[in-house]
Amino acid sequence: MSEQEQGKPPALGARRHRPECLCKMCTRIREAWAKGQERRAQGKPVRVSATQMKQQRFVQAILDTDNPETFGSPANAALAAGYAASTGKQLLNQPQVKSTLLAAMERTGITEKFLAQRLKEGLLATETKFFHHQGHVVEQREVIDYHGRVKFQEIAHRLRGDLQQEAPQAQAALILRLPERQTPEEWQADAEKWNQEQEAKRLREQEEAGRAEQDKPAEPTDPSND
Repeated sequence: MSEQEQGKPPALGARRHRPECLCKMCTRIREAWAKGQERRAQGKPVRVSATQMKQQRFVQAILDTDNPETFGSPANAALAAGYAASTGKQLLNQPQVKSTLLAAMERTGITEKFLAQRLKEGLLATETKFFHHQGHVVEQREVIDYHGRVKFQEIAHRLRGDLQQEAPQAQAALILRLPERQTPEEWQADAEKWNQEQEAKRLREQEEAGRAEQDKPAEPTDPSND
C-alpha cells in the first residue's frame, strides 16, 4: 500500500529541498496536500493546479504501455505532457512526481517486495543453450547467464548507492577563426607583402652566412711545404 493510500504524507517539499525541510514553503506544500487528502476522503472536489495536471500527464505517459514512444522514456513522456524533453529526468526526481509514480505502480502490484524478488531472480539468471547437428537439436543445457547477472548486479548496486557517480569532466572548445573574404586587390597586396618578407629573410640569411665565413679563422700553413 502506498503512502497516499495509507494517509501518510509523502516526501513532499519544495524543489531541491530535503524531505525533512521545515521551511515555510515546504510546510505550505504539505499542508495543501493534507487538505486535499481530507477533501478526497469527504468526497469533495479537489482543486488541481496546472503544474499538477502536467505532472499527472507525465506519469500517465511514462506508464502507458500502449504507447511505445513514451513508455519508459522520460524525454518522450515529458514532451507528451507539455514539457521540454531535457526535463524528463529532472521530473522523475521531483518528490510530487515520484510519489504519484510509485502510487500508480503499487496499485498494479509493482511493490518494493515484488521488485526485490525480480531483482533477486535476475541475479540468479540462467539461459538455455541448444546444440544442433545436421539441422536437429541433439542436446540442450541450462547455463549461467553472465551478461544478465552482471546487468542486474549493476542495477542492484546503483539502487543501494554503492556506485559513485563520475564527476563531469570539463571539455575544451576548439574555436577556428576562418579568414575573412578578401577582394582581388587585397589578396594581391598580401601576396606581395609575403614575397617581400621572404626576400628580406633570404637576404638576411646570406649576410649572416657571409659574416660567418669572414670570421672563420684562417687555417695554419705547414712550414715543410716552403
